[in-house]
Amino acid sequence: MPPLPSLPQPATDHAPSEGCCVVDLAGSRSLPAELRALLAPPRWTPDGFLLVEGFGARADNVQHYPAAGGRMEGHYRPAAEVFDPESLASWRGRPVTMLHPEQRGERARLLHLDNATRLQVGSVVDAEPVRAHKLVKVILLLTNRAAIEAVLHPDPSKRMEELSAGYLRVLDYTPGVAADGTPYSAIQRQIRVNHVAMVEVGRAGPLARIATDSSPPGAPMHKLLVIRLLATHLAGATADGAAPASRWGIFEPGADTPLETCDTEAAALARARERQASADAAAWRDLDLGGARVRVHPDDAARLMDKVGLDRVGRAEADAAALRTERDQARAEVERLRGECDAAKAEAKRLRDIKDADALKQLREEAKALLPTGTAVDGMDARSLKTAVIQAVWKDMDVTGRPDVALDGLYEGAKRSIADDRRSVVATNAATRGGSTSSTGGAAGAAADGMTPRERWLQTQRDQMNKALASN
Repeated sequence: MPPLPSLPQPATDHAPSEGCCVVDLAGSRSLPAELRALLAPPRWTPDGFLLVEGFGARADNVQHYPAAGGRMEGHYRPAAEVFDPESLASWRGRPVTMLHPEQRGERARLLHLDNATRLQVGSVVDAEPVRAHKLVKVILLLTNRAAIEAVLHPDPSKRMEELSAGYLRVLDYTPGVAADGTPYSAIQRQIRVNHVAMVEVGRAGPLARIATDSSPPGAPMHKLLVIRLLATHLAGATADGAAPASRWGIFEPGADTPLETCDTEAAALARARERQASADAAAWRDLDLGGARVRVHPDDAARLMDKVGLDRVGRAEADAAALRTERDQARAEVERLRGECDAAKAEAKRLRDIKDADALKQLREEAKALLPTGTAVDGMDARSLKTAVIQAVWKDMDVTGRPDVALDGLYEGAKRSIADDRRSVVATNAATRGGSTSSTGGAAGAAADGMTPRERWLQTQRDQMNKALASN
């Protein structure tokens, strides 16, 4: 690609920081009537492109840029340089973009052969000076659908209307003071335009924008706010050569005391627009016209209501009837869900009863086998059955008031005791049948520990009872 022109440092106007900016409090999105009259509204070409007119740059203003050491450096843009024939000619045919290249993630700040095809959405058709207002009027041809939709968005607050030029210039470091009292340290000369970007907020302020006729007829026009550097910060560098910290004030026209101050011009511009949003919200009225909400000027509200003849009482009654219907439907749905819940609870209880009945039947059969023959167990519940089995082993044990967990432990111990007792009886009987009744046979039947089977069984019963009592 051929090298770019050998002019020092490119510049773009997308970061707001000029020395003085007038903000239209009708939303900062409409031009004053005398400027709007100089621009034609958007119009379609026969082949489906969109022609728009607007103001692309200002003249005789000071714009502030970051410089070495973190200080701000003011650059003066004299009308003689902005309106120079060669500078004006550099606008014509230049690409139009949506945002500047660096705002789109590009490393380069200007357009060149490698990124123009990717970023260009239109071209500058013509540029001419508006010397009385110190503005450059431009005509743009938009050939990209996204760019056209951004300009013609149905919501004026979402339109991308402001314009910002990317350009090359030579800096003449001759300090001075502009006509509005703003000091500067350099003058921009040999300004040559590289591209024009459609942005949300441009350095040149809300006057540098496309005419989209965004203000509805009859819209109330509020006062203007003036944003400028405070006088205490216009004296230039301090004794050590550092620039004083910037401080911007928001003033009513002709006022010397700011409404508020901000650290940067961008913050001041944003706060001015927030003030307007509050003013607009208070100035306009929202009306409900047959279900459609519209915003009208207070002067038109009464006339519109009379013309439409809206029956407020009738609409209120209809709304109340609709709410009652919704309430009744909600109640019916709640009752249906409550019925389903009750049915589910009943089914769950039925299943639990079946399970409990099966468990009780099994427990009765088990207790009947453990208790002496002939014990009636049919009318007993689970706790009574377990108590009978426990007292069959430990007759003096009182289980009244014991929790179910303790009762279950004693019951399991009693079951084991009865089983051991029965096994011991069987073993004793077998030994008796197979041995002799003589003293010699009796001595032979004794265990090595000196205990007979009967004595060993009784000891086992005592150990189990003590263990059951200790665990409960």
